[in-house]
Amino acid sequence: MKIKIIFLFSLVIGYYLLDSTPSKISDLKALTIRKVTEIVTNEKSNFCVWTDFAINCDGKIYLLDGHGVNVYIYSKDSAFVDKKNYAGDGPGEFGSYPKLNALYSNIWITSGRKIAKFDYMGKLLSEKRSTIYKRWQIPIDNSTILTLVDSFDDALIHWKSKLILQDIQSEKEKKILLEGVNLGCVFADINKNRIKISLDDGILPDIYATYSSAEKKIYCGYSYGDTIMCFSSKGDIQEKITIPDNSHILGNNDMDEIALSLGAKEVNLKKTLFSLLPNKFANISKCYALNDSQILIERFESFSKKRFYVYDKRGVFVGELIIPDNGSVVKAICNNNKLAILLDYNEESKYIEYRVIQ
Repeated sequence: MKIKIIFLFSLVIGYYLLDSTPSKISDLKALTIRKVTEIVTNEKSNFCVWTDFAINCDGKIYLLDGHGVNVYIYSKDSAFVDKKNYAGDGPGEFGSYPKLNALYSNIWITSGRKIAKFDYMGKLLSEKRSTIYKRWQIPIDNSTILTLVDSFDDALIHWKSKLILQDIQSEKEKKILLEGVNLGCVFADINKNRIKISLDDGILPDIYATYSSAEKKIYCGYSYGDTIMCFSSKGDIQEKITIPDNSHILGNNDMDEIALSLGAKEVNLKKTLFSLLPNKFANISKCYALNDSQILIERFESFSKKRFYVYDKRGVFVGELIIPDNGSVVKAICNNNKLAILLDYNEESKYIEYRVIQ
C-alpha cells in the first residue's frame, strides 16, 4: 500500500529569531531529585481529584478540584488552611474544570470566556467576562494576559491561531507573539481515501506557554515542534532554543502512543510518519524555566514514565529527571531548581515538590 503524507505546518513569526546550536543526546544522564513536600487527597478534600494547582509568591499552595470547582489552600509548610468553592454562574464563579494560575500574591481562575482575580485567601478582587472564546489564559501582570485565540476564515476556508498579549479589560491586542494558519495538519492517502490524521477534531495543534514571573519571561512551543521561543513579558522575542531530535531514544511503546495520538493506527503509516518527521521531532509538550540558565522540557511520551529533560539555554542536553512516585503528571511548575508536580493515581491526587540536585 502506497502512503503519501502531506505535512502542512505553517508558523509565521514576525520577529527576528536568534539561532542557537543544538546538540545530540548521546546518553541519558539521570539527575538526582529529593522530595521535600507531599500533599495527598484526604478527608479534608473528600478524596477529590485535583486537576490544577498554583503557587503564589509567598509559597502558598492552591489545589483545584475541577469537577466541584473547590480550591484547597495550604501553607508553604503544607498545612491545610482553608477550602473555597467557586462553582456557579455568579460573580467569581465558574463551571467545571476551569484553570488556575498565581501571580504575585494573588490567584487567578480562568475559563474560555472569563477570568477572575482573587486575593491570597480567595476573596474576589475583579473579574472580566468576554464574548471571545480563548483556549487558555495566563496572567502576565494585573492588566495583561497571554492568551491563545482561534478563528475560522470563511473566505480562505482555514483555521487561524494567534498567541497574543491582550489587555484584560478592553481586550485589545497589545502584541502578537505567534500567528499561524492550518498548523500541524497531517493528511494521508489510505486505500485511495484522503484521511486526516491530525489532532483531535481539527487542524490546530496545542501551542503551549509558561510564564516565569521570576525572570519575567514567556516560554512557548507547539505540538511536535523542536523549538522553544522565549519572549519578554512585553512580547519581544529574546531567544530561540532548538531542541535536538530525540526520536532515536524513543522505544516502540512511546512511538505507538505518539502515532496513536496523531490518529495513525496502521503500522506502515506510523513508519512513514516517523520517517518524514525526524528533523522536527523533538517531541516537546511544555517548557519551564528550571533556573536562570536551564530549562525543563516535558515531552509527549508514555506518561507512566514521568520523565522530564533538562537542557541549557543553548539547547545542550544536561540530563533527565525521572519521577519515582506513582501516577500520571497533570501539571508541573518549576523555579530555582525546585520542581512541583500534580500527580493523578487511581482517583487519588498527590502534590509533590522536589529539589533538583546538580
